[in-house]
Amino acid sequence: MIDPATLRRIGVFGKPTGYKGDIVLLSDGIADVGADMFVFVSEDCLPVPWHLTAVRAKGEDYVVHIKDIDSDTDAATFTGAEVLAEKSYIEANSEDGDESELLYADLIGYRLLDDGEELGTVTDVDDSTENVVFEVECPDGKNILVPAADDFIEEIDTTEKIIRMSLPAGLTDLN
Repeated sequence: MIDPATLRRIGVFGKPTGYKGDIVLLSDGIADVGADMFVFVSEDCLPVPWHLTAVRAKGEDYVVHIKDIDSDTDAATFTGAEVLAEKSYIEANSEDGDESELLYADLIGYRLLDDGEELGTVTDVDDSTENVVFEVECPDGKNILVPAADDFIEEIDTTEKIIRMSLPAGLTDLN
């Protein structure tokens, strides 16, 4: 079985297109997507591999065909699913060659400091809406939500795995 830590999000499946099982892959712009590529979709919290047999560019996104998916009804079951690829593939096929870009999911496990005081450790990131939120486990075991707004983030130290923020007074008390 593949280790989920070796995977990185490359996009999300949109709606099916046509009636033969093609589906739109809304790209995050991290890597080129190509035919004969394996992508992974989380099913029951496990990454399941799917073979892309045909790929064509559609602007910045792609229209893909998944092996053994031969109808729009079957393809529709993938709509909204996160699409992951192996990090080694992404590094070898990145569109811009810039692997220094951090994704929010890369920040899981980082310590979060607010004006120098430790709030806790980032345990999850909800980036399903425009307003991204860190889920933080505090030292007392309490979980709080912290907005991941650029206005609040002062520094992300990838060496020490620390996020330094300056949050508005009382924000963490709202949890």
